[in-house]
Amino acid sequence: MRFLDLNMLDMGELGGQTQPGLSAFQDGMWVHGQKAFSICRQDPQSVRYNVWESLSLDPCGLAGGARHLADLAVGQLQTLCKDLSRDVWTVYTPVHWDKTQLQVFLGVAGVCRMDVRALLPRMLAAGKGSAAQEVEWQWNQRCAADVVLAPEGLHIKSFTAEVGGGVLDLFRKHSRVVAQWALETHRLDPLYSGASEQKLFEGWWTWQQGRGNWRYQSADLDLDFSELSHLEIVRTEMLSPVQSLEGRLGDLSQPGTRWKEYLPVAEG
Repeated sequence: MRFLDLNMLDMGELGGQTQPGLSAFQDGMWVHGQKAFSICRQDPQSVRYNVWESLSLDPCGLAGGARHLADLAVGQLQTLCKDLSRDVWTVYTPVHWDKTQLQVFLGVAGVCRMDVRALLPRMLAAGKGSAAQEVEWQWNQRCAADVVLAPEGLHIKSFTAEVGGGVLDLFRKHSRVVAQWALETHRLDPLYSGASEQKLFEGWWTWQQGRGNWRYQSADLDLDFSELSHLEIVRTEMLSPVQSLEGRLGDLSQPGTRWKEYLPVAEG
């Protein structure tokens, strides 16, 4: 038995490789997972974040001959997992999926030659064995559910989806705080270009992953302004790309002596 976790932020086979669940149209073809993630803030118009959130067979005029989001879902699974036809599968699914979306997924699995034996809301799979309120982070929304303990086991009593309260909105909120701090401290704007925003996003993502936020259903909604000067992502992921765009940091007004050890050395 193999287990697939459709955590669209960090999806993959349990115990195996995981990648972000998104797709991007680049150079006349669709790329998926990490390749799409690596350009998602540089070319956001080419990226489809909602493949799993809105999985359906509805025609949506996608480029490259893709008919609907289910076609992109097939591409993501084939990119993520090798030899999908080997063994049988239990799949942990997003909590908000209805019966139609579950059926669409089974069709996707059939195209990928997956022998799916069970579908289980991933919120239950990640449950703590007792009643609780769980939160599932997605790209564009955040789902909260009441998990209750009954004689037959855990089940979801009810859930709500906060549209516009997902990871992308959390990043926008945090990045604005980082940008304000960077402008006041260094006169540099990490949102100046797609390249610098991509670096900031990747650093922020690594920081959140390091705290287990996407897999264990928790993330900080607020970012303490005073904390920013201590975040490694600000030092290593933001200042360097912005420096390459804005010119030599040494030519700027004094940025603060305690930061000198972190400032990149300009070439030439």
